[in-house]
Amino acid sequence: MTLATAAEAVSEAPSNATGSAAEARFGWSGRFVDRDLERAFRLDGLEPLRRFLRFSVALATVTFLAYGLHDALVVPHVRVEAWAVRFGVFVPASLFVLWVLGSRHLLRFAELSMLVYGLAASFVVLYIGAIAGSNGYFLYTSYAIAFVTLGPFVARLGVGAQIVYTLSNVALYVVLDRVIAHMAPAIWLSISSTLLSLGGIGALIAYRLERQARQSFLQRRLIDRQVEELAAEKARAEELLLNVLPAAIAERLKRGQRPIADGF
Repeated sequence: MTLATAAEAVSEAPSNATGSAAEARFGWSGRFVDRDLERAFRLDGLEPLRRFLRFSVALATVTFLAYGLHDALVVPHVRVEAWAVRFGVFVPASLFVLWVLGSRHLLRFAELSMLVYGLAASFVVLYIGAIAGSNGYFLYTSYAIAFVTLGPFVARLGVGAQIVYTLSNVALYVVLDRVIAHMAPAIWLSISSTLLSLGGIGALIAYRLERQARQSFLQRRLIDRQVEELAAEKARAEELLLNVLPAAIAERLKRGQRPIADGF
């Protein structure tokens, strides 16, 4: 094996590795079809996911609870009921999510916990809107419409979880409207369709984010493999040099020193 042969082997390695990475298949949710590859991806991103969700949940929780002042100013006639559901439902859900984020169960229950978190927030604003009457109905309902598009960004919901979140929001809205608010059919049909359409957009965004994250994971694996192959080829080339030349001469060749002879 010559140095030129070693260089050729190194130059061919990326193309072979690229071919194997390109063969990875994605399912309808943007995730890997191969379960082992999917698990490797999730393990690789576990700590970054934990750090992101801790920050996201902490910020969202503080902001959401601070809106208790908003309840007192905008819908003072239902302030007591609004605070009861805001603090009685959302706080326990937040504590549950924070427990999951700090536990060893994050990989298994991350999406489920964030789904509970999102539904708790949606239930709170939809319930307050339903009991607030015309003063707050559309305002609080619009918050739920905004929440349904934020799942992939704030909670890192995947496609399946985003679909469940959207349908659950629609179901919550319809039930609360029919039981408490009793708005005209045209209104609840309009809001329900808006929740569905924006939730569908959220699912499409979730698909793109899921697939892009996995493509980046494949690129990182490819780069790591290429670095390992280059290191192995370099070690073989150095071994070849040491087999045919004295160590001092081989070292001078590796440094690119020319000429090698000290005299003639």
